[in-house]
Amino acid sequence: MSNVKKIVYWGTGNICRLCLEWYPEKQPSFYIDSKIYGGEYRGKPVKSPEEIKDWTDLYVVIAVSAYKDIEKELEEKGLIRHKDFAHYRDYFGECQVSVSESLKEMQNFLELYPEFQGAEVVYAPAVECRNSDAMIHFFNQHSIRLKGEKSILITRLNGAPHEQVRKKLLFPVFGLPAVCGWNGYDVDFDMQQYKEMQLNKEISERELIIIEEIENRKTSNNREFSAGITKWIYIYYREVFRILKPSRVIIWGCFSRECFLLEHLSGINHIPYGFMEYGWIPGTYQFDRFGIAGRSEYAVFPEKLMDVKVTKKALSCIREIKAYITERKLDSRTYRNSESDNLKISHINRRQKTVFFVGMDDYGMGINPESKYYNKYVCSIFRSTKEAVLFFSDICKKNSYNLIFKPHPNAARKNMLYEAELPENVILVEEMQVDFLIELADVVVSIASTVDYKTLIYGKPLISLGQTTLKYKRCVFDINSLQEIEPQMLKAMTEGMTNEQNLNFELHMAQLLKKYLWDDLTDRKLRYGLSLDKDFFESQSG
Repeated sequence: MSNVKKIVYWGTGNICRLCLEWYPEKQPSFYIDSKIYGGEYRGKPVKSPEEIKDWTDLYVVIAVSAYKDIEKELEEKGLIRHKDFAHYRDYFGECQVSVSESLKEMQNFLELYPEFQGAEVVYAPAVECRNSDAMIHFFNQHSIRLKGEKSILITRLNGAPHEQVRKKLLFPVFGLPAVCGWNGYDVDFDMQQYKEMQLNKEISERELIIIEEIENRKTSNNREFSAGITKWIYIYYREVFRILKPSRVIIWGCFSRECFLLEHLSGINHIPYGFMEYGWIPGTYQFDRFGIAGRSEYAVFPEKLMDVKVTKKALSCIREIKAYITERKLDSRTYRNSESDNLKISHINRRQKTVFFVGMDDYGMGINPESKYYNKYVCSIFRSTKEAVLFFSDICKKNSYNLIFKPHPNAARKNMLYEAELPENVILVEEMQVDFLIELADVVVSIASTVDYKTLIYGKPLISLGQTTLKYKRCVFDINSLQEIEPQMLKAMTEGMTNEQNLNFELHMAQLLKKYLWDDLTDRKLRYGLSLDKDFFESQSG
């Protein structure tokens, strides 16, 4: 196959970068990207699908996470899966593991190294993430400083060479089976291998209730299928806990079904657990015993953070940190400006005020379906990002404001929002630096995003629609009802970020860096955040 056809990669993002790093010997002839094309990526041309007139001599490796629409497009061109194209996970499929293989690997490992039973278990996408090397370095340093305790990482390998990954880590790593990466979209996910598994499939009445609760928080449209997937994921992690007997569990994220399952299994087994994510301040990670965003300890109990005492010296350092972040455009994610997005922005009427709406990963935040859980911990006003954007489009049209909308990258990849479905006055950009958009905007609007903090670091007023750690900190324009939105928008446009809001935010930043956020240990001159000399769990023990 590869001897006859030219190998090309569809996608030039993080997944593509990782594939090139994992398999440097498998270089494509060129790249395909429907959003960024006309230039080069790593010395090879980037073409749009429309430029390609003859697909017969190509073998397309789809190097993106959301591949269904691309598959459909290729099939409409007459291409056949596995003959003419494949998703990168299938193309590098020798590295995937089944449920039974994953569990057997853990059992075999513990037979050889019994001292790792009872180790700390870290669940994190440390291999396939936007800055995997930085995350791997952080967890390596964490492992070194465990003071005699041991750590195990479970992660998604998704095509990464297992041995290559293990060489990078200073502690054992186990790849998760494909079912654990199910995202709620692949309704044709092959469950046959799980039907044939020789596992204890007995589920108690109590466990069925838990599965139902999770489905009520996050599910697909095909509820029966989704519940079946959740059941199998539950069985898998139940076995993982039985085999590894972890002393404590660190969970990356908070709102996915895996996070809910790990939280539940940790709780019923009386195992200490906590949640990690990229920190609100660029250059940091966050750890919380309660959850992330609206579920975090300092969102649920804001007084715990607001009562933290900080020195005048610490407050003066905050201004230096803010300047450092803005000058260097620090971010946990790298963005590129596409030509099409640049063109859209160039047509903006600069005489009008500009609103920048920051999209949220609706599914990642448990918005599907709307539930009491979502309403309590994420947003009680809008049922989705799209609903909020439509509401603000009316306000902006009425007041002659420019409205720029950037979907969350996960939402953009999964085509959750379509330009055709948005009003004409909404300027949709998908590939553009967040820093540029913040600087361009007069007001930024968000439900829940790390961009919230960056907005305030830049000194721009923020309309906050959701339940976040910024709630009650008096540094944003908090919204609690639909009726408040337009008056607060007008106020933000008139006043900007006030001096009082700025001072409150600097105090909030200082409190976060003293008590809550961890230095990510990346190579930078200015250091801030908690040191790994202090244990995650001890940091929130009082």
